Amino acid sequence: MAFESKLYIRFHHVDFAQVVYFPKFFDYCHQVFEDFVQAEFSKSYRCLMEEEGVGFPVVHAEADFRKPFSFGDTARVVLEIESLGRTSLRCRYAFFHPGEEESAAVVTLVGACVGMQGFRPTPIPERWRNMLGRHLQNPPNLL
Repeated sequence: MAFESKLYIRFHHVDFAQVVYFPKFFDYCHQVFEDFVQAEFSKSYRCLMEEEGVGFPVVHAEADFRKPFSFGDTARVVLEIESLGRTSLRCRYAFFHPGEEESAAVVTLVGACVGMQGFRPTPIPERWRNMLGRHLQNPPNLL
């Protein structure tokens, strides 16, 4: 089950070519991840990081850009969990122009679960694992 969000492209998001400056997509992804966590846990990502002492910093990133976004556009962003490891997760963010079926950009991020105290890898907490597992793109068939 995918999570969807909408983003409005603002003036300060675009570069001299008047299209979204490519690193901005990574910021968009984090915004969508924060919205996803808020929707699932009814608490902000920051609050959960403070309470549970874990975070998910990006350790690997890939991006494909197919069609630009400009100031004033609205992007529909679809977040899917592609895989879930013991201490990491792989998220795919597909960006769409309104009414279009073909993605305009796809960003894939791998996040490592780390303890915020020592910033060392740690197993994904069970309640996070359960929530993320419900959103796996192709969950394994255990039968």
